[in-house]
Amino acid sequence: MIAELGQIALALALVLALTQTIFPVWGSINNTPSWMRLGKFLAWGQFLFTSLAFSSLLYCFLNDDFSVQYVAYNSN
Repeated sequence: MIAELGQIALALALVLALTQTIFPVWGSINNTPSWMRLGKFLAWGQFLFTSLAFSSLLYCFLNDDFSVQYVAYNSN
């Protein structure tokens, strides 16, 4: 369950990264300051979800969760 939570968090981080590339640039083209400021909040959200995904992978390594293929191949 923790591994699936990490995978969902990583997918949400990807969505935020794609959104972060579009809205601030579009805001600078249209001279919309609110869209340009949105990039800062999207970056914090991306950091949060990436950290959550990393911590779930770390949890799987610490508890030897061999149902995760990456943990099974790279753990003792």
